Amino acid sequence: MADETRKFTGRTHYDAIAQDTVAMIVNDLIVVGCNGVNTILIPDYHFWGSSRRWKRFGKKTNEKSVLIFPRGIDKNLVRRYWEKGYELYDTKERLPGSNTRTHKTIYDYFGNVGMVSTLWAYQQGAASINIVGMDGYSLYPPEQLESKKNSQHCYGRGFTDAYTYEYCMLKDIKNYRLLKKLYKYSKERYGFGFKIITPTIFVKFYDKSILDIEEEYNGEDIFLRNARKIKRKIKQKQRKNFHY
Repeated sequence: MADETRKFTGRTHYDAIAQDTVAMIVNDLIVVGCNGVNTILIPDYHFWGSSRRWKRFGKKTNEKSVLIFPRGIDKNLVRRYWEKGYELYDTKERLPGSNTRTHKTIYDYFGNVGMVSTLWAYQQGAASINIVGMDGYSLYPPEQLESKKNSQHCYGRGFTDAYTYEYCMLKDIKNYRLLKKLYKYSKERYGFGFKIITPTIFVKFYDKSILDIEEEYNGEDIFLRNARKIKRKIKQKQRKNFHY
């Protein structure tokens, strides 16, 4: 983990990680990870968002982790990489304003396994929640991603599953709205909000003091982004690339 943090901070943070390791032992700290996190660390609880992620990263899963899948996952697919027991997760708990007909599961509602696992942590009685790695899909501009000067949440070339950068911007707008709802809901119901402690486009929730990371997002305020304008740009690109 220390070597991974060097990529975006310029420091290994060995001292902070050593302190956090002791804190984990003393304070019963639990690590909840999602999807391909097993390529970096071994989480206590390992959430999988979809069969697609499991197909890609499941073979590297560590036997020390408790695996949690969405209900409806193909059992035969799970057994491709995993022979031990596992848990299935869904909840009737929904944030105010959610449409249970459209969003039949909590995974449908959030569309983001990181937020699903955050709600789960609240339900398990967490005393505090610090989130690592929820940096967004458009934290860095396209030119930095294409030159490989920086990398972020996305898989491969800086885009997620080969979607366009504009599409990633729309996902960030949607996720910021959901994070705001989750934060407000969790403070009202559970008494405290969460913190994102690594560089993120979701600056409202960023606390750089915990890991002493200087990097901050200085781009356009995500709340000022015009979703309709971005959608029009996507449609224009689609028409331009369409061939009869």
